Order: sequence, then C-alpha cells, then structure tokens
Amino acid sequence: MKVIARPIGTNKTKELLEIANENEGLVLTTTKRALRVKAESYGFTNLTIVDPTDLVEQNYPEDKPLYIHKAADILKDFFKTYFDLELEGFSVTMEE
Repeated sequence: MKVIARPIGTNKTKELLEIANENEGLVLTTTKRALRVKAESYGFTNLTIVDPTDLVEQNYPEDKPLYIHKAADILKDFFKTYFDLELEGFSVTMEE
C-alpha cells in the first residue's frame, strides 16, 4: 500500500492520480466533480472517480484497485453519516 503524506501544496493529489492511472484504479473522494476536473487538467481522462454514495449504491467497477483521495475526509464523512460521530483523530503506520 502506498501512503502519500506531505504538507499542503506538494502535489500529493497529482501523485495519487498518476499511480491510480498507471494501475487502472478506482479513486474514492468526497469531491468527485472537483477531482474529475483536476484529473482531466493533468491529462488523466480515463480514471474512474467515485464518492461514498457510489460505494453505498454499489455503483463502481469491483475489479479495480482502490485509491483514496483525502482519506481523513472520507473517514470523517463515513463516521458522521453512518454513526453521527465526530472523528477527532487517527493514526497511520508508514510501511518501510
């Protein structure tokens, strides 16, 4: 698993989109329309970009590897929507 963790403005999104594009992946985000525009501006026109609603409605290709854009936003949205809980923190282990 690839974890991209750097400060704002360091092309994390572009790197994630590049990796997803190379692997014909599925990109999960809370901002589907905005990410589609950004992906197309980078030249990634064939990426499958979905939001949590697409997952719940099973409106996505199941045979693609999953990449998550702004994982913290996805987690916050999930716990707020389904459990009415405010996510205040989490930890991540970086693989070596």
